[in-house]
Amino acid sequence: MVHHIVMWKFKPEVEDAKKPELKKAMAENLKSLVGKVPGLLTVDFVEAPLASSTHDMALVTTLEKAEDVAVYAKHPEHVKVADTYVRPYTTERAALDYEEYPHSVAVARYAALIRIKSPTNWDSQLTKSLFQTRSSSLPA
Repeated sequence: MVHHIVMWKFKPEVEDAKKPELKKAMAENLKSLVGKVPGLLTVDFVEAPLASSTHDMALVTTLEKAEDVAVYAKHPEHVKVADTYVRPYTTERAALDYEEYPHSVAVARYAALIRIKSPTNWDSQLTKSLFQTRSSSLPA
C-alpha cells in the first residue's frame, strides 16, 4: 500500500469566516473519489489540525500501489474536484508519498509500548516477541 499526503494553506485573501465551509466542501468532494478513481482505497481529510501545524488542512489517502499515485493525479474526477474545490483557495502545497511495509506501523507502536513497560531491555523484548510471532506463522 501507498500513502499520499498533501497539505495546503489557504490563500491570504480567503476570509476566515469562509474557511470552515470551504474545508467541508473539500473533504466531502475528495472523499467522494473513493470508488471512482482506480486504486484509491481510502481518503481522510484533516480539517482541524493542531495549532502547532504549519498548514491549514491535509489530505491523507491510501492507494493500492505506487503507480496509482500518478493515476489518481491525472484522473478526470480528481482533476475536477481539485480545480473546483481546492486549487482556487489554497497555496503552499506540500506532498509526501510513501510505501507502507507490512506491519511497519504495528511494529512501531508495539515497540513504543514495550519501551514504556520495559525501559531497560525493550529492544531485546521486541526482538524476542517478533521472532516468536514470525516463527509461529511459519509452516511446520
